[in-house]
Order: sequence, then structure tokens, then C-alpha cells
Amino acid sequence: MITLSFLQVVLVVVDTTLEAIWPLTLMITLQDNEYPYDAYVMQSLAIFVSFLVSYVIDFVRMDYEIPSFNVGWQRLFHKVIASNFAVCGVYLILVGFKTASSGAAATSGFLALPMYVLIELAHGVIWWDREELEQVHHKLINTVGTAEVLLVITTCATLFILEDDASQFEGVVLLVLGRLFICIKSYINGRCGEAPPGQGTISNATLFLGINSFTMYVFSQPAAHIMKGHAQWENLIPSNWNWYTLIPFFTLACIYISNTLVETTISGELQAITGMSGRILGMYISFTYDVTPNGPLVLSVLCITWGVIAYMRLNYSFGRSLHQSKLTSIDLNDGRKSLLGTRAPSSPQFRSLTLGKYEGFESLQAGIPRHPWTGTF
Repeated sequence: MITLSFLQVVLVVVDTTLEAIWPLTLMITLQDNEYPYDAYVMQSLAIFVSFLVSYVIDFVRMDYEIPSFNVGWQRLFHKVIASNFAVCGVYLILVGFKTASSGAAATSGFLALPMYVLIELAHGVIWWDREELEQVHHKLINTVGTAEVLLVITTCATLFILEDDASQFEGVVLLVLGRLFICIKSYINGRCGEAPPGQGTISNATLFLGINSFTMYVFSQPAAHIMKGHAQWENLIPSNWNWYTLIPFFTLACIYISNTLVETTISGELQAITGMSGRILGMYISFTYDVTPNGPLVLSVLCITWGVIAYMRLNYSFGRSLHQSKLTSIDLNDGRKSLLGTRAPSSPQFRSLTLGKYEGFESLQAGIPRHPWTGTF
């Protein structure tokens, strides 16, 4: 069980709230059901603002010394992979919007938590990461109720999709696939964690935001060609912006900062939970303006809400944080069959204790029989 500090709880609440209001900020900028500006370029520039803010945070964190960009090839490689998954996920969701409803889009967000657990399990099996498998086993088997909660969430989300007559099958598939890619991005960022102090380099959060901004900007016009059938390279220079455009612009900048901070300082799983909770809160908000609530719809959202709360109560607690940030200076040839290297233990249960290392037990070792095969106590 991961224990969250007060500041971490505040970060989670802020991230969830931003995820919920983000679609509303986009809606107020629509004119005749179209954006008067290039939404892809706007998003890439908003991420660049997030990068600048994160760099300033690094500058203050390092006692006002300029952070170095010499992060090494391994950290750079991990963030490039994570950024590509993020960009592909966003574009798949945007394409899925063309043949799916907003309800189906929210439902794909409901599946984020079950997807994340499946990603953990898949990584543990494919690369035979025993520590990963032990943690998944502890989460699903030893923690009574977790597996059942995930099944309830998945069932309710699937029923929600099946009852949505306004969405086509291919649109739903693209939405779910895009959400899966974003969960993989969260897993990679969460697995890598934050850089250990004392290196004098930018943080992993800053590195990811910089790469993601560049990737989103470069692929903005190909994405516009896919969505609209044409690309206008002059849109790389922002145009047709107004005061309303600044609302989603700065909201998105804050979202990327909060998302990346949750992933790198707590865990990628918790970011999947905040994104899912934001979709749930957004669904409740949508009941007031564009979604007609009915009995099955409201009950499905309520069941998913209780499922998320139950999962949090089973696997997270509030108090002084005992969670250790994961390291990013990873050696992929350190003798472990793992794609992304080692993970710092998130729970005291997984820390190996050697009896002979603790004062007061040396005198007891002589009287403890050793195992006949291994020679251990």
C-alpha cells in the first residue's frame, strides 16, 4: 500500500479537477462547431509552456543553478518512447471522435485503470520481471477486493459502450486504443520515476515535456491532414487566437505539469486513476449541459465511481509518505530481464531483510537451523 502525503493528495485533486474541466474549456472556443485556430499547434505550444515552467522549477530546486540538458542516452530514449506513445494516443483519440460520441470518449477513460494493471502484468510476463509480477500478485490476489473492483469497473464501462447507439465500432476501437497508448506513456514515466538528486540535470518531467512539445508541434499538420483532409503549414504560426483561446491553452499547460508530476513523483498508476476520475467528474458535469441523464447511465457512472473509491481505499492511504521515488539512471544490462530497469519498492512488504544485519540477532543465528539444500536460515 502506498501512503500519500498531504501535498501529494493536493496534487492528485488538482490533476483530477483539471482533467474534468479541460473539455469544457475547449467547448467555449468553438465557432460553428469548428475551432477558429489550429488546435494541434495550440496544444504543442501549451506543452512548451509547461516545459518552461518545469525548467524554472528545476532551476529553483537546484538552488538557482542552471540545470544541464546532458541527461544521457538512456533517459532520452525512455522519454522519446513515452512521448511517441502520448502523441499517437492523442491523435488516435482525435480520429476516434469523428465516429464516436463524447460518452464513448469518456468511457474509454473509465478503462484507464484496468488497462494500466494489464500493462504492468504484460511487462512482467514478457520480460519476466519477478518483482513486477510479485507486486501485481500482491495487488490482485493478496489485497482482497482489488480484482473484483477492476472487474466491476470494466463491466460497467463495457455496458456503457454497448448502450451507446451514437458511436460506430471503429470509432470506439480507436478511442480505446488511444487510451491504451496514453496508459503506456504513464507506465513508462511512472516506471522511470524522477532523476536522483545531485546530477545537476533537468528533471525527467522537464525532459518529457520538452520532447512531447516538439513531437506534437512537428506532427500537428499531418494530424490536421488526417482529421480535415488538408494541412496548412502556415498554421504553425499561431493565428485567429482570442481571449477565449487562452483558457484552454493555460488549462492544458497546467494539465501536463500536473500529469507529469503525478507520474514521476508518485506513480504512473495514480495518474491513470486521476485521468479516470477526471472523466468521471466530467461526466457528472456534462449531465448539466449536453448529456441527458437516464437511469442506466447514471447508475453505471455511480458504480464506476464507487469502484475507483474502493480501489483507492484498498491500495492507497493518507499520511506521511513512505513511497520512494523511482530512479532513472537505469542500466538495462544490470543482469535483470526488464525493459525499463529496476523499480524502487513501493511498499515495505517487498524489502528483503537479512537477519544477520540487525543488531541483537547475531547471537541467535547459531541456534537457528539452516536449510539442508540452500544453507540459508
